[in-house]
Amino acid sequence: MIKLDIINEVVNRTGITKTKAEMAVETVFESMKKALEQGDRIELRGFGVFNVKPRKTGIGRNPRTG
Repeated sequence: MIKLDIINEVVNRTGITKTKAEMAVETVFESMKKALEQGDRIELRGFGVFNVKPRKTGIGRNPRTG
């Protein structure tokens, strides 16, 4: 499912215009991105939990040249 599918589902279920549905979905995603950038945890009951976990840096290498 891509963002367009979510927008179309909002349009079908609510009956609002596609422009308003797109604005609503964009607003939700932007709010989630900002919260994650600030290090906040997002919990959507019945769906999932989103948080940013630091990872140790790895050494990249080219498999062809080693």
